[in-house]
Amino acid sequence: MAAAVAKAYGTVPVFVHQPVPSYAFDNSRRAVPVRENKSTPWVQMKRGYEIFSEKRAKGEAFNENVLWLEEAGIDKNMYIDEVHYSPRFNRHIARQIHQFLQSRLRR
Repeated sequence: MAAAVAKAYGTVPVFVHQPVPSYAFDNSRRAVPVRENKSTPWVQMKRGYEIFSEKRAKGEAFNENVLWLEEAGIDKNMYIDEVHYSPRFNRHIARQIHQFLQSRLRR
């Protein structure tokens, strides 16, 4: 829907599939691992990310101007609490978004 609206207004949307702590992140790497509770929304997101990954592998996922960062990571602490990125991880993500945008602006 967002892509269709953007096209109607002559703009190009960019989508970022951001990392979440419940997918492709080893919770035991935290200084104090968080207790995973199945009712916690970010834990539930894991299944959605698995579905995205499966559809993407089959070529069934929307992939126009999408930056897939679901498996992004750094060697340092990535989260300051259960879900919020650390300053270093924020910087890492921002750099990837910047590079992604720069590559599209040069076309």
